Amino acid sequence: MQPANGRTYSLEELQAIVGGFIEVVWTTGGELMIVNEDGISLGLPFNSLASSYHPAQRILGDVAIVAPGEIE
Repeated sequence: MQPANGRTYSLEELQAIVGGFIEVVWTTGGELMIVNEDGISLGLPFNSLASSYHPAQRILGDVAIVAPGEIE
């Protein structure tokens, strides 16, 4: 996945990826994981792969993992 402008993701792009309002979670590797902040209330499915990047939190739904400088 690549940002539309080739450099940084806009808020709208990230919201489209996760399907709603975003929440930013730091991964154990120092990247940013963008998740849907309403994942629990929306009943989004458990994402075991994404959860392995942040073992202290159950991650739900689709995510984007980006470098800190890739967000506008």
